[in-house]
Amino acid sequence: MKNTGTLVNTGNPFHLAFVCPSCLEPVERESAGWRCRRESLAFQDEDGIPDFVLPKRQSPITDFLCPYQQIRQLEGWGDGKGEYYRDLPGHDRTGRQSRIWQLRARTFDTFLNHLVSPASHRVLRVLDVGAGNCWLSARLAERGHAPVAVDINLDTVDGLGVCRMVSSYGYASVQPVRAEYDALPFAPASFDIVVFNASLHYSHDILKTIHHAMRLLTPGGKLYILDSPLYDDAESGRSMVRERRDNVRIHHHVQIPEEHGGNFLTLATVNRLRETYRLEVLLPRYGIRWRLRPFIARLLRRREPATFAMLVIHTSR
Repeated sequence: MKNTGTLVNTGNPFHLAFVCPSCLEPVERESAGWRCRRESLAFQDEDGIPDFVLPKRQSPITDFLCPYQQIRQLEGWGDGKGEYYRDLPGHDRTGRQSRIWQLRARTFDTFLNHLVSPASHRVLRVLDVGAGNCWLSARLAERGHAPVAVDINLDTVDGLGVCRMVSSYGYASVQPVRAEYDALPFAPASFDIVVFNASLHYSHDILKTIHHAMRLLTPGGKLYILDSPLYDDAESGRSMVRERRDNVRIHHHVQIPEEHGGNFLTLATVNRLRETYRLEVLLPRYGIRWRLRPFIARLLRRREPATFAMLVIHTSR
């Protein structure tokens, strides 16, 4: 009997059709996963986490994850205890990344205020792309929405594995799926909301990634970009990437391959998006010290600091 990939079930109040990330044709359910007959590809189900990473991409992803996971561990991301994930983003129990989590909490407040006002009466189907430890998905699940969390990292402290390690605080209602940004295994119009939460800057081609994700939205749906660096001048972004690589090498003795150094948004990117989509730019309230950063940078003749505007891209013009 053919099955188009009903979610293995966690409390999400809707079913989702999986498709082959290569040809976008429906896949068939098998005992240990899914199969694309057209491409002769098999995808595994590991402990309730469907793995839709294409076979040819498994090795490059491992090459990326090795230094990435090492750096994240050295920087103190994650805790492995349920209470830590419950408190995010408002409070970092470890104290290791408190300033960043405080900023993300303000971004999240701005996101929630924009998200719920027009649709507070219904359950939203949300795709959380680059979900990390899935805290945003868990917070949305606690509010009654139906999140699907996508990432390539299965780590049980800082990746999708947290969903299987923490069974409360909304995590039991999050469906994790392992997949890449530009090869998402979902049928068109599957979601009301797509969100890139501190994750879009890991894309090698930001415009391509956004265009690919937009096809997954229902009419009237929205794509949100949260906490990714935005620069007026691309050279400032390139300088940031170099500084980041040098800092990791000097302080953590880890060499980030140049192709995995990270990315950023520019005003030129935003203007390109405006040519195709209706786009809103919202500025979370990070406080007066944050607003003064550009002026201080100019006085000290430093590169332009990033802004972290929230971008909202609508399916309708």
